[in-house]
Amino acid sequence: YAYLQNIGEEPVYNLQLGTLYFGLENQQQPIGYNSPAPSWTVNTQVLNPGSTATITITLSQPLVKGSYYTVMYVTQNGVQAEYTFQVV
Repeated sequence: YAYLQNIGEEPVYNLQLGTLYFGLENQQQPIGYNSPAPSWTVNTQVLNPGSTATITITLSQPLVKGSYYTVMYVTQNGVQAEYTFQVV
């Protein structure tokens, strides 16, 4: 799972219309919404200020221990949030 929090003052609508990128650090690719793996879904379509959405990412291959991965979400109007993590 990935979590997306709205720390702004306005709601973010139509989360499913944004773009989610995922992959090895500096090699992430866009993945489709609610499509064959790799894909993603989100538990809400509107992200109100102060709330958090849960993004479920379905992969076609397992993550590799010791590798760094980046997940990045970009809204329709270009606002982005990203996070890089290491698999331990």
